[in-house]
Amino acid sequence: MWETFPIQKGGVSGPDCQTIDRTFLYKKSEDVVVMTWKEVDEPTKKWCVSLWKEQFNGGTLGEDDLVGWIPAQGTIVAKYGKWIGKTRSRYVSYINYLYVTPLFRKGGVANRLIETILHHACLRWGSSTAFLFEVQSVPTSLSLQSPDYICRFSYVWVPFTLKSSEKRWKPTDFRRYLSNEMGFIGNYTGWKGYKYEEDILVFDSHGDIVWYSNVLTLCTFDGFETSGAYCRIFSPLGNVTVFAENMYFESTFGHHVLG
Repeated sequence: MWETFPIQKGGVSGPDCQTIDRTFLYKKSEDVVVMTWKEVDEPTKKWCVSLWKEQFNGGTLGEDDLVGWIPAQGTIVAKYGKWIGKTRSRYVSYINYLYVTPLFRKGGVANRLIETILHHACLRWGSSTAFLFEVQSVPTSLSLQSPDYICRFSYVWVPFTLKSSEKRWKPTDFRRYLSNEMGFIGNYTGWKGYKYEEDILVFDSHGDIVWYSNVLTLCTFDGFETSGAYCRIFSPLGNVTVFAENMYFESTFGHHVLG
């Protein structure tokens, strides 16, 4: 599958955010169910959320996000939003929550989930839609293509150790701080921002840190009662990789917003 996808590799690129192949088509598999989150029945929602919380420390979607699944075998999610690149911006689909249960990992389930949700995403958001892939383990078939990657990070638990009688971190309007930051913004549902002096922290709807201005002040957060939060720490040595599919980009190793 990956050897046929239009991806940037070997350092050969085009203009930042430009589509690589506007005519590329993705195959769909009939055993993969794809719906918007608001259309999914409650038992399936509970199964998905439980799985995502266990595997990804997450589980909150927007009503119009696309969800693909094969019952008891695996899941995948496509979100639509804005990618802010190094020099340009465009709308893209962000692919994550790809998970296949161990019993089915040799049967091509991941490939069918990926291609089918890309097929439906192109029908919904346009045939030249570009994609960002978040993967915890890079498939051998992808690594053999020597693809460039957008960023790497690790999820790290950050304990909040500061205890004080008067809270130092105060709520703030975080949107203006993120408007020009590199990364992907789907929607801000449930996000909260806090400020202390010149430092900013932004939390998503399930309490993970999605943006910080100063890594050295993370442990001092006291804006609300919690023992700590998961945070993406960006590094070339990170164990989660984000690739672009059907889009050229300019590589950078800095901090990204991934909402």
